[in-house]
Order: sequence, then structure tokens, then C-alpha cells
Amino acid sequence: MEYKDGDRLVGVRSFNEGKTENAFYYSESRYRDNTTMSVRLVNILRRLQEELAQNQNEQIAILVRENWQVEKIKEICANATINVETDVGGELYQLQPVIDLYKMVKALQHYKTPKHLFNLYTTCFIDTPMPKEAIFQNRFSSDAMVRLFALFNTKLMPIPKWEKYVEAMKYEPALKILREIVLDLKPWLNRAEKEITQEDKKRVATFYRQNLDVIFEKLAFEFNSDYLTISRIERFLEIMIQTGQKEQSREPFGVEQVGKIVCTTVHKAKGLEYHTVILPYMVVVSEGKKHKGNTDIIALGNRIGYSVKTDRFNAITNSHYQAFKAEEAADRRDEEARILYVAMTRAKQRFIYFDDRKNSGTIAEPKDWKILLRGGEGL
Repeated sequence: MEYKDGDRLVGVRSFNEGKTENAFYYSESRYRDNTTMSVRLVNILRRLQEELAQNQNEQIAILVRENWQVEKIKEICANATINVETDVGGELYQLQPVIDLYKMVKALQHYKTPKHLFNLYTTCFIDTPMPKEAIFQNRFSSDAMVRLFALFNTKLMPIPKWEKYVEAMKYEPALKILREIVLDLKPWLNRAEKEITQEDKKRVATFYRQNLDVIFEKLAFEFNSDYLTISRIERFLEIMIQTGQKEQSREPFGVEQVGKIVCTTVHKAKGLEYHTVILPYMVVVSEGKKHKGNTDIIALGNRIGYSVKTDRFNAITNSHYQAFKAEEAADRRDEEARILYVAMTRAKQRFIYFDDRKNSGTIAEPKDWKILLRGGEGL
């Protein structure tokens, strides 16, 4: 279902009444500064530990967006002598799903360059054999090679609707088109076909798809304040892959972590369940504000949007720029709603979130998850 500006979730019962052992309930903890947040988090954790002391099978999860937040929670708990299990670092940017997506981005960005087009045959996006003989026959003509990829045999066409995707990339948000390609081609199924047993097929397919979800979440988060073009995605993935940046991947079926309290990222927790879920950081923008120049230009198809800063607080923009930004903001908001949904649905009994009492923005452009929880009212 599409989430529109006027939509909101409305409870039909009070989950907090009674607070019986089998009842699910949520609560909100407000704070004004980081010190207050730390104290309240520690108090909540100690109280929950006492409540669950007799039930060793239940866990408390502190879910965050980024690894630096995991480190911060770890520091807070260490200072309070509370043991918390964390899992930071990882090999996400070296995994096949991310490498495959990078090759797809390169091909979409350089759709007239044969080497990037035919490099897609090394990914799970294509399940047909590479037409080596035809490639050899057309090796001296770049134009013929490009036509070969786009129109190669109707039955063995490597990527149906390829030209449609390329054209749509000129007019629509890049992340939206990439998601459409992934859902249409389902590369995890092609990857699974390389395995023998059904158990292995299911495991590798789930692993591949889950880590595609992770990189999409990461892209939406990293560029939440910028218009996300295919060239920016290409550059981001290129840097992260070539420099070997560490980011935690998502395990196929989610092995239960050891320890009464765990702190991990939301995307790492997908597929897991915990007695209590705590969201200490509700903000959706990354730590620190990205610096941008005085001029921002977006070109899509035959439309050019521009924004020119006249001073620190004001800028001159045209209607195309405002339309591009509005469309990208809506796509970002939908992505944030999906991530918040994943976080909330990890909880079996309790859901607790922290409110820093700062401006949450609007439903159209949320600055944090609180406004999505409250439907934009009462802020």
C-alpha cells in the first residue's frame, strides 16, 4: 500500500493497559540531551534485565541505523557495567549481491559502452549464456555490440525491458528504477540455481536478497539530503568496494545472538525477534551535515533543475529542481517507513523509542522516525 501524506496508523486498543506478561506494549522516553538519554537507557536496561532474569531465552535488542551508533551504545553500557553483545564491521561491499548491483549501475550509466554491458553476463542478473560467437563477429563495431546486447534474440534477450530501464533512468529516481530491475529480474533465483540441494538453494537465495536489501537501505540513508542520481550511486559503490570499507552483511536466516542484551543495526536484525526492542536514535539523517556547494544542478531527460545559493539561508531554484527534490523526498520517506517497520516488528512484547524533543520535520520530509510513528500530529 502506498503511504500518502494524510495517512497515519491509529490504534484501536490501548496496548499499555494491564501490562500482563503476554501483552504487547510500547512506551516513549523523552530526553533533552545525550547525558539524560544515556541515564534513561541504562535505567531501562537494568529494569528489563530484572524482569527477564528468570527467562534466559528472551533477549533485549537495541537497534540503530549505523555502526558508529553501535559503538556509542557499547560505550554507554560499558560505563554502566552492563554487558551488551555487539557485532560491528563486516564484508558487505565485497559480497556478490553488491558487486552485481555495482555492475548493473555501471551498465545503466554507460549503456553505450560494450564492456560494461557484457560485464553483466558475469552477474546473477542474466541467466542466459553469453553470445560469444556473435560478440566475436561484431568486435570491431561498438554500435553493433550495443545493439547486440539490447536486441539479441527475442528468446535469449539477456535483460527484458533493458531499453525501457535505460530510458526511465533519465526521468525517474535512480533508486526506484534499480529496485524495479531487481524485482523484475530476481537475481537471487539465478544464484540459487548454482546450488545442488534445496536447503542450499534457499540459503543462498535468502542471503543474496537480504544483502541487496541492505545496500538499498544504505544508499537511501547515505543520500537522504541529496538528489540521488545513477552517477552518484556509481561513485559511492565504486569507492566503498575499491577501498574495502567495512559494513555488516545480513546473515541468511539470522542466527540468534548470544547475550541478554544485543545492540545491532536494523538491517542486521531483519528476520530476528526479541522480547523487547529499543530505538535510542530516531533521527534519519547521518551524523554531521553534508557540505554542498553554492550551485546544485540536476539534469533528467530534457529537463534541468537548478538551485543557486544567494546566501547562507536562501537559494534561487526553478520548478524542475523543486519537483525532482519532492519526488526524491517521497521515495526517501517510503524507504524510511520500511526500515522503521522492520525495526518495530522485531519486538515480541515491548517496543520503546527515545524522543529528543527536537523538530521532526514533516511527513513529506521527515527528519526522524517520530513523525512517521505519530502521523505528523501533535509535534
